[in-house]
Amino acid sequence: MAFSCLGCGGVQGVGQPEGRYTVPASCAATPGCRSRSFVPERSHRLTQTVDWQTFTMQEIISDDPGEGGRIPRTVDCEAREDLVDSCVPGDLLTVTGIVKVSQSQEGRGGKGDKCMFLLYVDASSVTNGKGRGAGADSASVGIEFSLKDYYAIQVRLDSASVCTDNWRH
Repeated sequence: MAFSCLGCGGVQGVGQPEGRYTVPASCAATPGCRSRSFVPERSHRLTQTVDWQTFTMQEIISDDPGEGGRIPRTVDCEAREDLVDSCVPGDLLTVTGIVKVSQSQEGRGGKGDKCMFLLYVDASSVTNGKGRGAGADSASVGIEFSLKDYYAIQVRLDSASVCTDNWRH
């Protein structure tokens, strides 16, 4: 994002990593300027915008009697650029991405400052199984896993304390 210095009028670009809004700490546009006040320039050539969307996926509870009465688990997902609007509520999805951590708003500042973090998936691929119904399984979406694959996935998920059994948006 581009920022204009209120002291000298110089413009500088600042990256916004992980979607966090970051303002420049000092003026780097003009040598000798000591201003620390900046205004964002939304229409400047240095400002680049990216389509961005968050959605929550919910696992599908099986008909297993041991699952009855349990609240389905959910995970938040972030999608960018061409993945935006690739699904609507109720679609059966397969999401591939990177599990990331963000600090919870509840854990920031104040008394009893708790170290709370939230897991989310930074989506790199979204496969939509529209019209397949709630009974769809991994084979109907076109994915086949061997027993060895399932074991490897389970080991990694157990170590990350995250489960991605069957998720529904």
